[in-house]
Amino acid sequence: MQFFWGTNSSGVPAARVIPNTSPMNWFWPSDGIAIGGTMYLFAYRMKPGNGGVFNFAFAGVSLLTDRVDNPSPFDTYTQTDTPLYLPVDKRNPSEVTFGEAVMPNTAAAGAPFADGYIYIYGLRHDPYVKKLLVARVLPQSIANFSEYRYWDGRRWSRSIRDAVSIAQRLSSEFSVSPLPDGRYLLAYQLDALSQTVAVSYGNGPTGPFGQPIPIYHCPEPDTDPNVYTYNAKAHPHLSNPGELLISYNVNTFDFWENFTNADIYRPRFIRVPLNQ
Repeated sequence: MQFFWGTNSSGVPAARVIPNTSPMNWFWPSDGIAIGGTMYLFAYRMKPGNGGVFNFAFAGVSLLTDRVDNPSPFDTYTQTDTPLYLPVDKRNPSEVTFGEAVMPNTAAAGAPFADGYIYIYGLRHDPYVKKLLVARVLPQSIANFSEYRYWDGRRWSRSIRDAVSIAQRLSSEFSVSPLPDGRYLLAYQLDALSQTVAVSYGNGPTGPFGQPIPIYHCPEPDTDPNVYTYNAKAHPHLSNPGELLISYNVNTFDFWENFTNADIYRPRFIRVPLNQ
């Protein structure tokens, strides 16, 4: 494994990928995909929030691109502001973001029931509950946002404002994976910050997905009241046949605990058997 980072004018380590929109913005990477030798990475563009423990807020969603074979990733790259973010306004009571999970339902990706589309999943960030949304686009049009279509519960709409919830009680990161029997598995942390890794099943990429099924209790918060777990998601490309590898993150509300116990701030992995 190799690590790469940027440096500032004084040679001090710095972010390697920096938004060109505002010096007050920074990137949080979401999900991405490689198509035809190019990596496409969706990234939250973040800004300072209103204080408190979670002192950050959305500023937008960008698409970052780089060559898959770049020996020094993101030393040169492109970034594009996208229409995949909806702020709160009179017509939209909650923020909407897309790019949290990408599912290629294509023959090239080995999808068992390929329809040729890439599904881009998003969230409606309602108070205290995150709701799942979905868009789709053909692989060759992934950077052409006018070609994105959003599921409105009955058909594919051109307007992001028409996207409807197909599941809820999600986390900021999650995954949707096709299964050999034709179903689709949604993996996530129940209710954003909890000790429960859950899955839900859907009959298609648009769901609707069923009720949460708890599959794992994260033990880390049981030993420290400041510690919390979040952002479970699956990694099909790293999974063995007949199982799904799922990761979740661990952090603490006491920032300085990460310095006294470096074991806190790292992902954990579980292997979930799949009933074929």
